[in-house]
Amino acid sequence: MRRSGIPVGHPLLAALTLLLLAAAAAAALPPPPSTYFTDGVGVVSREEAAALANELEAFHQRTGIQFVIAVLPELDGEIADYTNRLFEHWKIGSRERLDGLLFAVFPQQRASRLEVAYENEERLTDAVSRSIIQEMQQIPSDQAFRRFALVMVRVAQRLAPDDPLAQGQFGQSPREASGRRSRG
Repeated sequence: MRRSGIPVGHPLLAALTLLLLAAAAAAALPPPPSTYFTDGVGVVSREEAAALANELEAFHQRTGIQFVIAVLPELDGEIADYTNRLFEHWKIGSRERLDGLLFAVFPQQRASRLEVAYENEERLTDAVSRSIIQEMQQIPSDQAFRRFALVMVRVAQRLAPDDPLAQGQFGQSPREASGRRSRG
């Protein structure tokens, strides 16, 4: 009896399977963000998100280093693998300079990771990244703006020490600014 169809070991079947698996993996990833800071959970106000995005954009314009912060509702798999796939899928950083950076935060799982492009790995090692995240975790979780600002400043100190962000020249939270004005 003759079987119809493509034999199991056929190269075309293997290629099609790999293509489908790659498409399924990409489909599970959120689309690239439209700003340098994206909050899919609501840990900061819209004003604070805009302030963070503006500071990250200004850092990119001054240094050429694209730094994206993403607060996401769920982690799909192991954090190192997932953030690496996000980094690649979102095409963060310059392909010529290999210098992008993604700080991915998953509040529901209490997980976060700095995904660093090749060019920055010497200055922002896994150990340094863990240290920055541990320092951030010392700030109460209800002060998310301060947490993100700290990470931004510490990363800038490692990657662009002469940049104003590395010097701590970062605007205050819009909530803090409006609170001070209303008390005055």
